[in-house]
Amino acid sequence: MDEQTNQTVLVVEDEPAMRKMLVGVLQQAGYTVIEAGDGKTGLQMATSQQPAAIVTDNFMPVMNGVEMIAAIRKDTSWGSTVPIIVMTNVNDMDAVNKALQAGGIDYLMKSDIQLDQIVALVKQRLGAK
Repeated sequence: MDEQTNQTVLVVEDEPAMRKMLVGVLQQAGYTVIEAGDGKTGLQMATSQQPAAIVTDNFMPVMNGVEMIAAIRKDTSWGSTVPIIVMTNVNDMDAVNKALQAGGIDYLMKSDIQLDQIVALVKQRLGAK
């Protein structure tokens, strides 16, 4: 993989097993991965470390994905452009619309997606070949 200035991906997921799988597959793809177990911690990590991309669950304790995304998007420099991929187990069009309106770029159903598809999507969003 070509060296890029920032290959850090933030994974925000409250289910430890899912978070561990996402972190592992992204690390195998050559990314530096930072992780958080809730939206509030995710927001703090995102604003302090400014990762190249964010993969987040939507429904989490403390602060949900939509609230976290909206707060990140308020940062007019880095936060307004960072690719944010939202995942959920809930098939609810209202939730999808809220996440996209808040600034999520992609919205994935966990049950419908393979881990390698998430890696491919991160690579695509970061412009990797």
